[in-house]
Amino acid sequence: MVLAKKQHKAVHDPRPDGGESLADGSARAVGAINQLTKKYIGKAVTIVTHGDMCAALLGQAENTPVSKRHELHDVATGSVSEIIITDSGWYLLRQGVNPLLY
Repeated sequence: MVLAKKQHKAVHDPRPDGGESLADGSARAVGAINQLTKKYIGKAVTIVTHGDMCAALLGQAENTPVSKRHELHDVATGSVSEIIITDSGWYLLRQGVNPLLY
């Protein structure tokens, strides 16, 4: 993950052989989450994921460029973030909150 952070800081979005870049993974996850919001209209949906994808999804909600997402949306393991998704877009309410202090 340290290498990925350095590469993203240098405005690289590496795509390993046979894999996907952060932008690729983010687009796939955003599509899947948007489908969930259509299925569960008006309901809360909980998504559990790892650091790279957390940064990607939080960055989506803040419209952060992919190259800045690791820097601006790096959250602690076990933390909770809240995103509201509406027909007009994604909105970040809280990022990286300790659930014990929530």
